[in-house]
Parts: sequence; structure tokens; C-alpha cells
Amino acid sequence: MKNIYYKTGGALLSSPPDAEIYVERMADAKACMYLQRMDYITLIEPRQQGKTSIINRLMGTFTPQGYIFAYIDLTTITKRSSESSWYQTICKWLLDRLCQTSSLFNENSFVFPVDGYTWLRFLIKIAEHAEKSRFKLIVVLDEVGAMPSEWSTDFFSVIRSIYNQRQSFPCLNYISFIVSGVFNPRRLIKDPNISNFNVHQRVELPDFTVDEVRLLVMRLGLSMRLTTLVTEHIYDSIHGQPYLTQYLCHALSTQNVLRSSRNVFHFVTNAVEGLRRTDHNHLTHLIEDLRRESASARNYVLRILQGHRYAFTPAEHHIQAQLALIGIIREDSNGMCVIRNRLYEQALHNISLDIIDATQTKDVFHFDAFISYSHKDKIWVEDILLPKLEREGLHLCIDYRDFDIGVPSLINMENAIKRSRKTLLILTPSWVTSEWTAFESLLIQVQDPINLQQRILPILVQPSELPSRLQIFTNLDLTTSSDFDRQMGRLIEVIRAPQL
Repeated sequence: MKNIYYKTGGALLSSPPDAEIYVERMADAKACMYLQRMDYITLIEPRQQGKTSIINRLMGTFTPQGYIFAYIDLTTITKRSSESSWYQTICKWLLDRLCQTSSLFNENSFVFPVDGYTWLRFLIKIAEHAEKSRFKLIVVLDEVGAMPSEWSTDFFSVIRSIYNQRQSFPCLNYISFIVSGVFNPRRLIKDPNISNFNVHQRVELPDFTVDEVRLLVMRLGLSMRLTTLVTEHIYDSIHGQPYLTQYLCHALSTQNVLRSSRNVFHFVTNAVEGLRRTDHNHLTHLIEDLRRESASARNYVLRILQGHRYAFTPAEHHIQAQLALIGIIREDSNGMCVIRNRLYEQALHNISLDIIDATQTKDVFHFDAFISYSHKDKIWVEDILLPKLEREGLHLCIDYRDFDIGVPSLINMENAIKRSRKTLLILTPSWVTSEWTAFESLLIQVQDPINLQQRILPILVQPSELPSRLQIFTNLDLTTSSDFDRQMGRLIEVIRAPQL
């Protein structure tokens, strides 16, 4: 099994021998369709998921068809002293590429942009030249997560704007963008008064399926039976992560004695263990990404490692969305949130003590806060309070989502309070008159009778006559709309504050 080619570093090129180990996914067909229509494409995936490889594949496919690709890695131009120097660098890079491919482009005929407005004029002029030359220009912006945040809104607002103006200016149909990296598209345009970057078609690059892993394993030249066994063992260990699949196949290609079913498991297990111990290109970055996340996110991972079960709802859950974006969690076949693969589980178990904040080692809670509210106020809680807090990365416990099914309500309430660092009391007339929430209030005071640890956070949402046992506590007043945002900021700070 010598001289079998796999690639364990860098993106795959569109030419041999890389092309021979490129595994086509459904994403390839979608990307081709979108590019033919000159749609904007986003590739939003974790590290080493194949983003740059599929870009190279598209370049190899469409360049002979009259497309010109201008590839820009934003990590190489982020450290600029000013907005104008950043724009000038990115546009010089773009023009250099165009001048190499078309005689109609002359760098001296362009005025380099210095801000969002001149960036718009620059792109329109580029599009006019592309229309005149009858070629289609694809600007590839890779590693968008490195984009300077202070210029992101203007930069991407212009890109969105020229897409929306295609009907009025046909030349703009000759320019399109591929935006790639680990990023949240809603954060490209940060101004809440401006529409989001909503003009893109997202191409998802999932982990390889079992059949796609098999295509790479087949290159080892094993019997059909051994190929099936090796495929199953690799998939069981790494769930088809593209880089790790290439890595393990490469490791196995050096094993000349991989010839019987008796040693298949042994060699695959050793290859996985060797990867865990020696790889500094993938797992190291994964753990560093996790360490940069909030304490709530790190402890959320710890709770999953400890066996806690949560429904996978990243569209509603900020922490889940971020952990899925960096590639640590995924959805299993039952719709639950799990660590992405067994190799990640092993690596994270080894550093699990290191990802807990020192301030939380005394009492390890499962939630930042439990929300106690009247169901008559459910719309306000679901539409206003919960989204604002979870966008800040807080992990919240709420009855309809987090209570155990089949367990008495009283027990669920007691468990929720014990497992949460704070308890938010949503004070309204409906809450005050509720028999259940009155019991919850009493239960909390048993936990911390005079609230020395600020476990109880009363939040006045509507003017209410409070029970005497709550009047001793200072509440957060959200009844004044003009002061709402400031008070919410205070609430977030208190929830994040460490236990006393």
C-alpha cells in the first residue's frame, strides 16, 4: 500500500493528484448552479471543512467558461492603519488579478476607494469593464472572520446594494461574490437600521457520509470486506470530518500489514490515538477556539460531556449556534445536541477541567439563569426577554424547553432553581397572583433566604403589588421604555457576575 496519495495539509487543488482525492458532495452541484446564475454564495463552515477546496474546484470548472476569479484572503490585509489603506490594498489586489487576464483593465484608469461610497463607485466601474469584455467576475473573499469590524458594515452594505441594483444596472450582473469563512452573516452588517446581508445563497459543507468516506478508503486497495470495516471504524471515530478522514486514510496507507479483519480495529484505533496525540493543525485550533468563547459556552460543552441532553435548536439558542459554527457540536439522529465526533470527545475530556472558569469551580451550575414567569406573560418572555439574553451568550432555563417530560412540575421547578446560578422573577400582576410562582418564590428563599449571593433577581415588567417577602429586595425596573436598554444591560452584567 505504498505511494497512495492523500493530502493532510492545505486546500485541495483542482488539478491532479489533488483532484483524484476530491470527494464531491451535494454542495458542489448547488455551488455550480448558483455560480451559473451569478448568485452570491456564502460558505460558512468550521475550519478544514473544505471551503477553500470547493472554491478551487469552482475555479477549475468555470475559468474555461469565461469566468475570472479574484481570490482575496482577508487575513493578509487586515492589519492596516486606516480604512482608506485597507480599501486601497484590497482593490489593488483585485485589479492586479484583472490586469493579468484582460487587456481592457488598466490600473491607472481607476481611482482607488477610501471608504464605502467610493467602494461602490469602484465596483460599478469594474462591472462596466466586465460587461464590455463579456466575462463574468467572481470576487472571492476568504477568511471573512478576519474582516475589521469597524469597516464591515459599509463594505458589505455596498456589496448587498450592487446586487439589489442589478435590475437598474445590467452591468452589475457581471460581478458576483463568494464569501467564505467562520462567521455569522448577520454580523457582516452591524447597524440595526440597515438590512442584513440577505442576498446570498448559503452552500453547506456537511461532514462526509459513510459512502463518501468509503470513496477515500477504496484507494487503499483493500478487499471489499476490509474496505467496509475500515470505513465503518473511521466514520465511527470522526463522523466524516473531511480533514480528519484524509489524515486517517493517509496514516493507514503506511500500514503494510492491514490485510485481515483481525487487525483493522487495532490499526484504526492506533491511527486515531496518534492523531489525537500529535496533531497540531486541527485539534489544537479547535480547543483554542473553544477557550476564546464565553464561560457559558465552555460550560455548555462541559455539561454535554457529562451526559446532559439538550434539543439541537441553534436558530433559537445563541450558544448552540456559536458552538456549531466553530465545529464542536452537531445534531444527532434524534435531534439532540452532541459533541461532533468521538475524537473531539476524547480531546475535550482531557482538557475539561481547563475549560471551567475558576469562579465556577465551587458550584458548577447547568444554567446561567432560570426564568420564573406567568404563562400569561409568555409572549413577552419569548419575544423580548429570551432573545435579548441569549444573544449575549447566556444559557437560560425555561419551562417549555428545558423541563423534563413526565416529571411533576414542582420537582422540575426545584431542580431548575438548584441548577441555575440566578433565578429571574418576571414580576407582573399575573405572576403575583399565581399560586405556582408564589411557591417558586418561597422555594428560592429557602435556597438563599436573604439573597446574599444575589441568586434572586426580581424584574418589574408591569407595575405590581409585590408580596412582602419580595419587597425587601431591590428590583430591576423595566416599566419605562426610554430606560429599557440601559436596565437590560444592568441585568446582563448581574447574571454574568460570579457567585459571591
